[in-house]
Amino acid sequence: MELKHLRNKEEIQEGINALTSIFIDEYPYYSEWIKKKAEEIDTFEKEVLALIEKNIIVGYAMIHNCTPDYFKINGIYVFPEFEKNGYASKAITQMIEEQSLTGKQYALIQTRLHNNAVVHMFDKIGFDILGHNFHEIEQKDNWVAMFDINKSHDLDSMISIAYKEYPGFEPMSIEEIQDTREQYSNYGKIKKLKRIH
Repeated sequence: MELKHLRNKEEIQEGINALTSIFIDEYPYYSEWIKKKAEEIDTFEKEVLALIEKNIIVGYAMIHNCTPDYFKINGIYVFPEFEKNGYASKAITQMIEEQSLTGKQYALIQTRLHNNAVVHMFDKIGFDILGHNFHEIEQKDNWVAMFDINKSHDLDSMISIAYKEYPGFEPMSIEEIQDTREQYSNYGKIKKLKRIH
């Protein structure tokens, strides 16, 4: 799979439209957030990437080049017809590899507490869940996770970056993380059962 950093305005807009369309239900503020960040997109501080497999776009992602030391993955979307092929995991792994070549030390990402499939992917790739942040606009909780590219294991630096990048961030102990994960472990199953009745 190839990651293409989009530079053409029409291609960038196509990627933004795809990301916005999928995230609008789960993250209602996303389209407004994108509009506010237009300048950062124009200067490539935030980059839209196409996920390409055999010359076909299978999805899109957005990254934010926050500082010379770290970057954030602001969204990743694989089109439904291409799901279950590991493209999101491959894309995130490639992003980390690419960014490590530029000297980045950390990759940051977040997802809803109930998004078990994504949390499992974080585990598989090697992200450390540091805690959670409560999103004031959405009134929802997210996991905050970080990938330590250089394996420095500098937890204080990682926590400090999370505080800076995610308003409302609260670090959690390993026990608190395990308890919260357990609490949400049946979320999808319960939701599906409720739909049947």
